Amino acid sequence: MAGRMAFDLILYESEAQYRAFREQVPEEEEAISIGSSAVVREGRDLTMIAYGAMMRPVLKAAGKLEEKDGISAEVIDLLTLSPLDDRPFIQSVAKTGRAIPAVVFTEPQIAWCGLTETEATRTHQPIRVERFPWKYSGRALTMDATEGLTKIIADPETHRVRGVGIVGRDTEGLIAEGVLAVEMGALAEDLALSIHPHPTLSETEGEAAEMFTDSATHVLPKQH
Repeated sequence: MAGRMAFDLILYESEAQYRAFREQVPEEEEAISIGSSAVVREGRDLTMIAYGAMMRPVLKAAGKLEEKDGISAEVIDLLTLSPLDDRPFIQSVAKTGRAIPAVVFTEPQIAWCGLTETEATRTHQPIRVERFPWKYSGRALTMDATEGLTKIIADPETHRVRGVGIVGRDTEGLIAEGVLAVEMGALAEDLALSIHPHPTLSETEGEAAEMFTDSATHVLPKQH
């Protein structure tokens, strides 16, 4: 079997190898694009990049990720390694790379990472939001920092953490736990089960996570 490249080079490969990837072997010459990467599966949570015969198992894995874990993976086919067209996957990572913290050094400080409520509303993404007010934090009380708030944005079905927002004292350090949660695709339950030292402001992240399981120590559970 032969495939004709865009610049008139003929590529030969066995029918068995081609069939394993494409399933059907075309009778006519096939034009294969070269030098232009392409998004072959849209996603929002992470970017997967593959090439050649690896595309089939990667697409299958992306489907399983969404089906079983609720993770939406964008898949990019490099098509060629040389010349390498990196524009599509740079754009994709800019879209799916949520684990980048932002900190505003005001008084009180503001820090966030991942998906925001505004972006979720704009893009019609379903979310569940839980907020833990710092007025219920013993450490915040001793620091006279009760105006703070810790917020977790998660998938309403799986409770996978999509974003974290914190307002208050020392948020530049507190947001690190949120970044890790978003980057690794942690569930709110994972944060809730992590032991946070007492009394500390980091406990506000644990208690915000516990609100997803109605087990927060200092906040009454909601009536569902």
